[in-house]
Amino acid sequence: MTRFAGTSLLALAAFFAIGWFLRGWERWAAFSALWVIYLTLFGLGVAFIRMNFFCPAICRAKAGQPRVALTFDDGPDASATPVLLDLLRRENIPASFFCIGRKVDAHPQLAARIVRERHLIANHTYRHLPRTAMMLGGELSREISQTQSAIERATGARPRFMR
Repeated sequence: MTRFAGTSLLALAAFFAIGWFLRGWERWAAFSALWVIYLTLFGLGVAFIRMNFFCPAICRAKAGQPRVALTFDDGPDASATPVLLDLLRRENIPASFFCIGRKVDAHPQLAARIVRERHLIANHTYRHLPRTAMMLGGELSREISQTQSAIERATGARPRFMR
């Protein structure tokens, strides 16, 4: 169970307990305090991915020598991605591409090129809606699954990472 699920279940139980045991202004004060605490934890989980609030997150590499990871989001884009891939190939630089599923469906040849040129391709949800971080289980699961399928259809590769 994720920290988000555990926190949500605990908050739900607390809301029911408050509603059952308290009356009047004490009930509303307790509801308000619990709501503020829950939203604060939720906001911290969104802001600090290393909290692993919603899911396990990989945010580090082995120490030793300085490293830079180039990652590109929200593609593939018909005008920008080919130019970027040409530059990366010319400079012999590997990169990671976190792709939006509907854009992969629209430009499968670009997704295939990303993989063919030995870059990492990963999941960035299907529609990349502004409210993605607040989606609940089923809807978020569909977004991720649709993108996994789109990338696999276009490239033959099944992404291991999601952003």
